[in-house]
Order: sequence, then structure tokens, then C-alpha cells
Amino acid sequence: MIARIHMTSTSATMPYLPPQKRNHEQVTRWVRDALLTRCRTWVAVRDAEIIG
Repeated sequence: MIARIHMTSTSATMPYLPPQKRNHEQVTRWVRDALLTRCRTWVAVRDAEIIG
């Protein structure tokens, strides 16, 4: 879910960036292996679902 939100929000808010070269699986791996292990990560949750 975090990877999908990241990919969607990046393309929506920064349209001037080149198209994403990484697919959903690659971004999901980055979230799991790098982002969540090295960074403090805040998410918005509603009814136990990450929404933002």
C-alpha cells in the first residue's frame, strides 16, 4: 500500500519529473528493505487500512 501511495502521489504532485522507471514490485521492495528499516515513517490509517 505504501508503494502505491508513493508512486501515485509522486506522479500527481511532481509531473515535471521523468516517468518512473521502477515497477510496483521494485518500489515495494525499496519500501520494505530501505524506507521502513532506515526511516521513521508516518502513515494515515482509517479502519486499519493505510490511506496516506
